[in-house]
Amino acid sequence: MVSQFPKYLFFLFVFLLAFSFFVPVSMAGKALLIVFVLSLLLFQIKESPKSREVVLKGGLSGKLIVVFLLLSLFSLAFSKNVTQSFFGKTEGLDSFFFLSALALVFFFSANVFKRKEDIKTAFFLFLSSSALSSILLFFRGPGSVESLALAASLALGISLYSLFSRRKKSEMIVFGIFSLLFFGALLFIGFKLAWLAVSLFAFFIFWKKARENDFHLNNRRVVLSFLCFALVLSVFFLPSLVPPKFSFSSKISLESSRDISLKSVSRDIKSFVLGSGPATFNYQYALYKDKVLSQVVVEQSASGFLTILTELGLLAFFVLVFVFLSFLKKGLRTFLNDDSEIKDIVFLAVFSIFVLMIVHGLDLILLVLLFALLGFGESFSEKENRISFKWLIVVALVFILMSIGFFKYFTAENLARKAIEDYNNQDIDAAIVKMDKAARTFNYSDYYVGLSQLYLLKASDIFNNNWTLDDDIEKQLQEKQSNLRDVASQAEAIAQFASRIDPGNFIVWQNLGLVYENTSFLIEDKTDQALEAYDKAEELSPDNFLIYLARARIYERKGDKEKALKEYQSAFDIYPSYQGLPEKIEGLGG
Repeated sequence: MVSQFPKYLFFLFVFLLAFSFFVPVSMAGKALLIVFVLSLLLFQIKESPKSREVVLKGGLSGKLIVVFLLLSLFSLAFSKNVTQSFFGKTEGLDSFFFLSALALVFFFSANVFKRKEDIKTAFFLFLSSSALSSILLFFRGPGSVESLALAASLALGISLYSLFSRRKKSEMIVFGIFSLLFFGALLFIGFKLAWLAVSLFAFFIFWKKARENDFHLNNRRVVLSFLCFALVLSVFFLPSLVPPKFSFSSKISLESSRDISLKSVSRDIKSFVLGSGPATFNYQYALYKDKVLSQVVVEQSASGFLTILTELGLLAFFVLVFVFLSFLKKGLRTFLNDDSEIKDIVFLAVFSIFVLMIVHGLDLILLVLLFALLGFGESFSEKENRISFKWLIVVALVFILMSIGFFKYFTAENLARKAIEDYNNQDIDAAIVKMDKAARTFNYSDYYVGLSQLYLLKASDIFNNNWTLDDDIEKQLQEKQSNLRDVASQAEAIAQFASRIDPGNFIVWQNLGLVYENTSFLIEDKTDQALEAYDKAEELSPDNFLIYLARARIYERKGDKEKALKEYQSAFDIYPSYQGLPEKIEGLGG
């Protein structure tokens, strides 16, 4: 009974994963993954001392994933921001810790399931949870509609394959209902790219059925599979007949992603071999983005593979691609020569995710499914490797320590989210308390930037407070100046600290310049320090028009119209449609 625990835990995890997008808590999906991996690790430690060694299934794919993880670790060692590379951004899926968790998912998937029927059960649970989350979508929007659409696309592909493979009428009815539900959900969502995965599944289903019948089109299943493929392909390419309920806009195009990746890896030998570091695409985006691109922070490219190339370098990129290609080569051979529903679904799902990662960014469900599916593929192998129980202890201890750091980050992120809610409710003092607690819980520059901004807002409130006639005016003035100086000094100190812990991030320098600029207005002149901070921000993000606007404001306030005009013109060259900018240039004689 006890030995069945990992299998049932895996079933529970597969079922709950799709629902994590509906939980109003930051990083809920990643937290679920970490709890799942930790539980399996602890169970494995409990069971293994009986034999003092661990037997792992796996061949070439397992060894390559270990190499990929080691290369990620080397990249981490030379990262611009080690903390960020270790734990990643809030919604990021490219940190070393997350990649480590995915690697463990691979090894657990390869060894937990002993029978193909267990894998078939896992697929059915995935379909069931995807179906329920698709129904829930009609009543409550998830945190990430794109992720839910991609999960539904894979679920539809699996349902269609099972529908055309089963012979029992009851099973065909079940998978037919699943297929109709996912088809309707995808039409409702209106995310075109999700139909790409379904199209790939539908094509291979038609090819398989046609091949089984020597490409004679008089067979009903061949005809129906072809019609299904034609329908899905037409939905993918033709304009939507149903008005989409959600809007989708990518912050960065594939072409721009490619340009940034090429510029990044060609910068120097370290970037070429090891990349900029895990979870650091936002630094490279700020440094190399074109003028026409968004001014907001972009945390990953439009392609999962280009994100890996930029952050981890060419070696890790090639290792990961080789894992895919070797798996797909073996899977295609099995698909063509064998008649195994489970193996076919694993192959088609991996192939679909491989294609999606070329044209879409990293996604939680896709990545978890990918490494689980790769593990399922290894579970079919008869090869076994034996490792010492001591290595399992080392891996578990390291992962537990990393998990402690992650859950501190998890706690801090949700404190920061509540601080923003307090600010939106105009309770600045409560927001400061929560943001300060978030920064103390997890040493992350974003929290210090937010905290310094809250102190600036508090200083502005103090400055604008009305006088009362009940007390001595002179005393009120002294108290006001003292409070103003204390709060502004806190804002400065916190902004300076953020620039020390994350010197490669243009946002911390832009924020520091803004703090100096505002404290110059409120208490004492620090415009020179503000200009120095903005200069540093420009080095790290040369095409950010807000930096040039900030310097123009300072020069204009100082009466240096020539320098102000030059900065305004630079801002205009980057963002000519910014409201009021042409008039400002014209007013200064430009």
